[in-house]
Amino acid sequence: MVSKRNLQEATDAADLAAATSLARDPNATSEAAKELALTFFKGQIKHLLPAGDADDILKATIASVTTTTSANGKRFDVTINSNYVMQLTPFMAVFGKTSTDVAASSSSSSGISQTKNAFRDKTTLEFRPKGMRFRLEGSLPVAAPTAGPTGEPLQ
Repeated sequence: MVSKRNLQEATDAADLAAATSLARDPNATSEAAKELALTFFKGQIKHLLPAGDADDILKATIASVTTTTSANGKRFDVTINSNYVMQLTPFMAVFGKTSTDVAASSSSSSGISQTKNAFRDKTTLEFRPKGMRFRLEGSLPVAAPTAGPTGEPLQ
């Protein structure tokens, strides 16, 4: 069974994985980021449900990526929406409920801007998950994920 919290955590993790991928790889495409987000999402929820149910949730999950390019760099807006119809216990039928919708949504923004002048190179990387904001400036490397979409350690 997938709870609201489980679904929210999976959409948040997938959203940030896609935003990070776009910000780290200048050749990454929106389609590749969507594919990564959906694969990552499925990896996060597959241990909570039978295989068929995980596939059903994945079919009801929508990932979108919007890229805005300016003279200063690129901005990526990633959104993931998911909805799951959870079957309730037979006891709940007494109250007239046999199922309920469990939904989650996550969005974040990331981007890389380049400012160059005669004295220095400046790189800005910004992540804006819902309700939070992180900003790094300077020549800072972006941390790579330590685990893959199914939780296995990366080499």
